Amino acid sequence: MNLKTAILLLFLCSFYTSSAQPPDKFPRSFAGAYLGPNLSGFTGNYISNIPGETGKIRVRTQYGFYGKIYINRDFSVFTGLELVLNGALTKDKDASSATVAVSYIAKTNLSTFSIPGLFTFTPQEYLGVVVGPQFDYILSATEPWNRSDVNMPNDYQEDVIEKYNRIGLSLAVGAYYMLLNGTSMHLRYTQGITEMTKPQFGNARPYTIQFYLGINIYKKT
Repeated sequence: MNLKTAILLLFLCSFYTSSAQPPDKFPRSFAGAYLGPNLSGFTGNYISNIPGETGKIRVRTQYGFYGKIYINRDFSVFTGLELVLNGALTKDKDASSATVAVSYIAKTNLSTFSIPGLFTFTPQEYLGVVVGPQFDYILSATEPWNRSDVNMPNDYQEDVIEKYNRIGLSLAVGAYYMLLNGTSMHLRYTQGITEMTKPQFGNARPYTIQFYLGINIYKKT
């Protein structure tokens, strides 16, 4: 099953079950699984294998499990375990090959394990606003090969994890909207507040704009 098919099934499931249950069944505490796309990039400077303008935004995905722990009617803690596929693009419009000018785009691919610890305010039963820190751990990092001493396939990706500080901290802010059965839609922005790269490779910090759909596994009204 590809990502588009999975997202379509989530939408259909949400529509069916939300129309089948009365509006007094909104959960105050819940736990579930989610997936969805994100827009990711880097702020600051980053020295990539491919020269050019680095940090351009790109589309990737994230997956995970989440939970909202009820404290009182309006306040709760939102946390989870997330696998975020993020990264950035490097664009070089002035590159050249022999005597021919070319333009190319190189992709930096990151896989990041994240644990949010967010404070949640719920002004309405179906609407929650979240803000707080997020712990990040970079699992892997790759970039296109750019060395003339060894010939590699054109699509070969080099492991460049040594460029990164694996452990980092981000600030997240966002909101979620509950459908009638507790299935939810989430929108969140995360910005790195610690430097992602080691000093010799710049002072880049990651950011993501995340949209995802969640399906409840457990809920308590």
